[in-house]
Formats: sequence, structure tokens, C-alpha cells
Amino acid sequence: MKNLNYQIFLLDDVDNYAELDCEDLDLITTFSITDIADISSRKDNLSKNLTFKGTKTNNKIFGNVFNQSRFVDPEIVGNLFVNFSVNKQVECQVFENSTLILKGFLEFQKATMKGGEIVYECIITGNIFNFYSLLGDKYLSDLDFSEYKHEYRVNNITNSWYNMNAINGVNTLSATGSGYVYPFINYGEGNSPKAEDINKIHINNFRPSIYVKTYLDKMFAQDDLAGFTYELKGSNDFKTAFNQLIVPDNREFLSQSVRGVQLFSMNLNGTQTFSYNDGDTHYQGGARLINIIKFPDGLTSINNNTLTPSQWMYDGNYNTLFTLNRTLISDISIHFNSIYFANNSGRQLKAYLRAYIRSKRNHDTDYGNWVDLGNYNLLGEVLVGDLSNGTSTTRNDITLNVAQTTLAGDSDFYISVDLLQPDNQRFDKKYTLTLNGGTVRTPGVTASTVSYSVLKGDTIKPEAVSNLKQKDFIKSLSLMFNLFSYSDLFNPRHIIFETYNDYYSKTLPQNIISATNSIDVTLKIDYNKDFVMSAFDKVANKYTFKYKSDTDFYNTLYTNTYKEIYGEFTETYTEGTAEAKTVELSFSPTPIVNIANTGRLAAEIYTSDDSGHKPMKSNPRILFYNGVKICSDYQIGTMIQSGNDWNFTPIIEIPTTGIYSSYGQASHLRYANGSTDVSNILSDLNFGITGQYYFPVSDRIYITPNLFTNHYDRQLQEITDTNNVIINCDVLFNESNISNLDLKTPIFIHNQYGNAYYKILELEYTNRFETSSLKAQKINITPYFPVVAGTASSVGTGSNIPPRPPMIMI
Repeated sequence: MKNLNYQIFLLDDVDNYAELDCEDLDLITTFSITDIADISSRKDNLSKNLTFKGTKTNNKIFGNVFNQSRFVDPEIVGNLFVNFSVNKQVECQVFENSTLILKGFLEFQKATMKGGEIVYECIITGNIFNFYSLLGDKYLSDLDFSEYKHEYRVNNITNSWYNMNAINGVNTLSATGSGYVYPFINYGEGNSPKAEDINKIHINNFRPSIYVKTYLDKMFAQDDLAGFTYELKGSNDFKTAFNQLIVPDNREFLSQSVRGVQLFSMNLNGTQTFSYNDGDTHYQGGARLINIIKFPDGLTSINNNTLTPSQWMYDGNYNTLFTLNRTLISDISIHFNSIYFANNSGRQLKAYLRAYIRSKRNHDTDYGNWVDLGNYNLLGEVLVGDLSNGTSTTRNDITLNVAQTTLAGDSDFYISVDLLQPDNQRFDKKYTLTLNGGTVRTPGVTASTVSYSVLKGDTIKPEAVSNLKQKDFIKSLSLMFNLFSYSDLFNPRHIIFETYNDYYSKTLPQNIISATNSIDVTLKIDYNKDFVMSAFDKVANKYTFKYKSDTDFYNTLYTNTYKEIYGEFTETYTEGTAEAKTVELSFSPTPIVNIANTGRLAAEIYTSDDSGHKPMKSNPRILFYNGVKICSDYQIGTMIQSGNDWNFTPIIEIPTTGIYSSYGQASHLRYANGSTDVSNILSDLNFGITGQYYFPVSDRIYITPNLFTNHYDRQLQEITDTNNVIINCDVLFNESNISNLDLKTPIFIHNQYGNAYYKILELEYTNRFETSSLKAQKINITPYFPVVAGTASSVGTGSNIPPRPPMIMI
């Protein structure tokens, strides 16, 4: 083997470094960014398995992993030598003949000992791969937006329309893309069916939407990603549009999540006894004998005293029924020091400690009426005792734990001990129940994360959408805009996102003939090895681009009518032989609806049945925030249903009159400043034209640039071009070529058979003494520069032939 001068340096988190012994090292690295056969995939640099000998130096660097008593202390900063962890990647730099050819992360695979000799097997991954590895299984909901805390009130809602956000308690004018905004979206909150109420809007239909850029800023500011930065490349218009992207709140109700906080507790001090000896009263077998437990000591703590009892419950003097004033998602713990139960009913009886909730409030403390009214739901139960006649029992430290559940606002909650006769027999009303020292707490476990609905005047912070991983969020953005992600060799932690069109701008025919936009590799090709030119046989017979389906009213209506997802687009190729390809986002589409005679075009995200509109938990959405739009006068307030009546209470905050004639508009359509007239449409977040729009349109909608035409059309034209050719050949590249390798730059090849430009798809580099495998796609420029007859020697001299770039010896 020729003398290969490799140097591989490992760098830890505290600027320590170590150089590995690279004796007899075979290093093969693949450089690639995309897979032409799968337009939804993205690639990164990756080495094949590296084998390091177990030299004294390498053993020390790898922490003597065969020492069975070794221990890696996670509290110690640094991950080299004694603290080397086989489960953590280590930043590394690879030099060939003192030229930097690769920066990435060394990943330990395994160590093998045979005959007293140790070898270590590792791979080196690119920085993009490591970036996604560091994101791991983190969710968007793990991000902290607490600096944006503010009071939930109308003035703060309208301020956000003009980019005024509360930042650390100070109202601050921010750039579009920073912080949050409250667009009007009909979430089904307080939607009166009466026509005269069309301009009376429940305040909870205004929820904070976080800008996409703010999500990215927060992700890159996480401790695990220390040192990582990002950049979005593209035209000014693309960046402006990107900064307008928001992710609307997708929860069933506007809520705040807290962890480690006792929302409230209710105490029963002393004892409470139910004792009956009424032999003349019998209960029909199977009926419930309810004894509602009273808590005369009432509420003892409310959210660490930041919320008053009245903010949680109606009528604080009620100590039998607790009517919730706001919706709560929490677990509940009901505990008694002891419960004594004596049965003299003449029958076997079972006693249960139970918790119930009823969706409609009745202000009735008579437990007998509960039996008559019904409509209650059992939240949980625990058996107190199963006693034959004439026996008794005492249960000490009895606890009923209710798993996390939704307790709807305006619902009655109560706790009882129920007696049941297991054989459905009548029994005498002769029994005694004594309860000693009770506590009801929510959450039952203080460390739980619980949510409660937001009311006007509450302190609120914008919360991330739920159930979406950070890496899936970035993947969906990449799929929407056909973004490539890469980093610079000399600044590997700076992640660059760039659209396919911009990334390959040098390959455009009008740009490619520039001397600086391509590299001649003619003299690098090894013709002693196979030079293979083949057709691209991976063209799919169909390419489909779509959002994820959802079950809200308008998405369901559209899908049932047109048998496709709103905004879906499909391109069919009859000559394609590969199986169909689908690009599907984690976001769901959001139909925009014209709210009749109001001038408001808004997203509507709710379910609907005979009883009206109902808020729902939806899939994540993504929209443009289009700024402030003019509309008919309307009011913001609270709309409460009472039977068949709807009662609206307007909110009037100084200095306003409580009448509003504009709103913050969000849509899958991007509008120019001003009205939402179709003549002002700039672009569309849908992939294609829909079968139906729920607002007035003109022919302009059919020529509006969308996600497909803006970001995928060119790529698919190149893939499906009948002149599409793939070459595979061997090239003699050296370390300098690799150090300066830019996959964005096309290559040029000319020989006795003609000349052509190519886009590098993949390069497998070995070393300067061996050939590297090159895979490239031909760039078809003939429609722009028609080929005329000529010879190889005249390449670049004919008036109709694109000139060959100057020879750049690499």
C-alpha cells in the first residue's frame, strides 16, 4: 500500500483534542446530498467502516473500553480518554496530506479483541446527520417560549397584528417572523347559529400562533445544539414569504400547560358520617344509593394562589358539587385517612368511592336530584368494602386516582360513596359510613403536566403545537419548499437550508456557461475503467404531493366530495416504470372560508354536528400571516350558550370602543399588502389547484404559483426528461479536489464523442492514489443552445454551441 498520510483529530466539548493512529487505515467517504430516485429523501456525507488498530494511543483515546470496571461519569464535561463513551459521537476532522477533506462526527461501532489484538470499528457521519441525531426525539412542545408571557386581553391580541409582542414583560415592536401573532381563526368557540350573531366573536377564537422562524430560532438555541447556527438562503421574496409562515394553535381549547404546580386542593378536616337505621325504607336492587361527600373546609390552594377560587369554580360556597369554571386536563387524587363502613341492611353490600362529572351545570346540591337527572360520567372508582349483613370494616389510607382526563368547563364534578347490592336485591336503609380526613388534589402527582383553559385576564404564553417532533417539523418544511440542508467544510455547525432551484442555480442553462459556474473534469476521468452511460430507469409512474388528512368539517367535506386531500397535486408519467412516489407532510391543509357578508376570509378548524360547531384537537397546520385586512364591523367578547339561547358579552378595553373593522388574516394564500382580493394573491401553500374553494375566486387562482410549481416542477422536468442520462465512471481526484468539492457546481466533460455538463449526484472518494467513483446526471441544455454539427476539436467555437469553460485543472 502506498504511503497514505491521514490525520484524524477528535475534539470534545471542552476543546480537548486527540490524534488517532491511522496506520493501514482505509478511508472511503461518500459525498451526496440527494437521491434522484426518491425526491423526498435527503443525504449527507458518510464514511464506510473505519478500522483502527489498538495501539497504545488509540486505546487511551478510546478510554480502554475493554476495561470492564471502567465508568463514564455523565457529570464530567468532555468525552475523550477516560470519559470516552461508546454511545456518544465525537466531533472529528480528517486531513489527507495536511489538507482538510472532511469534518464530521466519529461514531463508535464496536471493538473486537482477538489473539490479544484489539481493533476499533467506527464510521464518520456528516454534520447534517449529527444535527438530526442531536434533535433525537425532542418535540416542539419541549421548547420554551416563556419570554413571551403576556396578559390575555383584546389589546394584546390586536397589538400582535402589527408585530407588537410582549418580550420579558415589555411591549416590543418585532420583525415579521419573530414571536407570535393572533390571527382570526374560527376554532368553533362560541359559534352562535343565529345570523344576527355573525359579527360577535368569542375571544377564544383568537389564539397565539408562533412563527416558523421563531420555532427554528428556539431549536437552534437548545443546549444540546450549542454552537449550531442556521441560515435560509434564497431570494428576498422567498425569505419574506418564509418569515410570514405561522403555525396556528392546534389544541381543542386555548390552554396553558404547567408542571410541578398544584392547581388546587380541597380538604375535609375531621370526620363526616352518614348513618341510617330506617328499616321502612328499601332500595330497588341495582339502584345506586349515593352519598355525596361534602368538603366543608373548601378550597385551600389555587395554582399557588395566582388564581382565585372564583376563577376555577362557580359559587365557592358550594361544598357538595364543584362546578368547574374552566376546562382542565389533569389527573386527580382523592384520598381519605380512613373510611369506616358498617352494613346492617339485611343484604350483602358493596361500597365504592367514586368520582363523577356531568357536562351541564345545574346548581343543585341535592344528591337525590343527581340520580333523577343522570347525564353523569364515571371518572373512576375504588372498592371500599364488600360486606355481608352484620359486618363492618375500616379502610385506612384509601386513595382513588383518576388518570389524566379532560374535565370540561361548565361541568359539575362530585365525589360520592355508592352502595350496590350485587344480586340486584332490595335492602334496608341500615348502614353507617364514616369518612376521616379527606383531600382532593389536582394534579394528583405534583410533577404531572396539566393544562387548563385560558380566560380573559389570565397570564398566557404561546405554546407549541403538540405531538410533532422537531426533526419532523424541519423535514416537513424541507419537503414543502424542497429544501436541501448542508454545511460548509470550514464552518460545519452552520446549517444552510436552500431550495432545490437555488441550490442548483449554476446548472441552469443560462448560468452554466459562465466560466466560474462549472469545472472541467475531462482530464480526471480514468478511461481504463468502465465509463457507463445509462438511462434513468427510476422514473415513477406517478408523483403525488399532499398534506396529511384531518377530520375537521371543511377537510372532511372536501375529501368526501373530491376523494383527495385539499391542496393535493398528482403528476402522472405514462412512461414511468418505478412505483408511485408520494411526498406527504406532517401538516394538514387548511381550507379558507368566506364568512358571508363580513369581508372576513378565515381558516375554520372545528367539527360540526346537529348541535353546532365544536372545537377539536387538529393536526398541526401552517399558514401565511398576511397582516391586517379590512372587514365589516364586529365585536370581541364571550358567547355562552344557555339552552337554546346564546348570550354575548362584549369586551371593551380603553382606548377602543369595542368595535373592530379589521382583523389579522392567515391563509394558505399569500396576499400583497391591502385587501384579500384575488388580484393581490402572490403564492399558495397548496401543492395544486383544488376542486373547490370556499371563497370567491377568479381565473387568477389557476395561475397562482404554488408549492409544486415553485419548488418541484423544475426537478421533475429534469427527472422525466427523455434526454435524462446517468453516467458512472472513475475519476482521479485528490485531497485538494475533495477539500474544494461543491456539489452545487456542475462538471464538464469533453472527448471525441462530444461534450456535456453534468450534475454530481454522488462521489465515493478513496484517496489520491486510487480512483473515486462518480455518479452524475446529464444537464440538458440543448433547448436553450441548439447543437450544430461539429467536431470535438471545434467544441466551444461554433456560434450555436455553448462555449466550453476554460480548462480548470483540478
